Amino acid sequence: MVLALSDVVTDAIEGKNNFDKPITNIQQIAVLYPNVVQIVTTKKSGIKNIEDLRGKRIAVGDQGSGTEVNARTLLEGFGITYDDVTVDYLGFAEAADGMKAGKIEAAFFSSGLPNSSLMELEQGLDLQLITINQDKLKEIIATKPYFKTFEIPAGTYGNDAAIPTAAIMNALLVSSELSEADGYKLTKALFDNLDGLKTAHQAANDISLATAREGMVAPIHSGAKKYYDEQAAK
Repeated sequence: MVLALSDVVTDAIEGKNNFDKPITNIQQIAVLYPNVVQIVTTKKSGIKNIEDLRGKRIAVGDQGSGTEVNARTLLEGFGITYDDVTVDYLGFAEAADGMKAGKIEAAFFSSGLPNSSLMELEQGLDLQLITINQDKLKEIIATKPYFKTFEIPAGTYGNDAAIPTAAIMNALLVSSELSEADGYKLTKALFDNLDGLKTAHQAANDISLATAREGMVAPIHSGAKKYYDEQAAK
């Protein structure tokens, strides 16, 4: 079983970017919660939106990570390649340290809300969240349907207003060799225990039976389909 971002799963199935050939032995149990693209800088930087990142030194996540994949795709959607910026491949903690030290000017953090590294960073830095133009994002979504428009709610990181950005849904995947019976049990266990997951992390509040099949990027597992069909018939 694996939890992965829908853009990376799409690449895996199609055999693109970081994948030399299509991955054919994965099936999807559910669409879970949105991984929110959180691009941050400092208020003194003057960077307001994603277009302002051109010519800047930015952290895009560990090389080949889900954060790095969607950072690269979003930048390209706005006409910015890695040749137009200075890229540092840094994970969340390292990117936060780089921001504190003034070594990087902006950083991508893709995760559920809130991101713990950003919460810590907010305490000692005049943090500025970078906006993503939603009309332009909708153009990107036309060819990259795993993205969705999203707003980071006001007050998440001390921001006075909601911040328009992008999100990618997380996919719960299993091996296609998993039996229908076990796939059914796994899907049922997920939704039977959803209240407990919500107490563990607020991102689980966005997991629901109603949206579990919306935007699936891998073939649905037969056990999951059986469970959803049963629930729909009730």
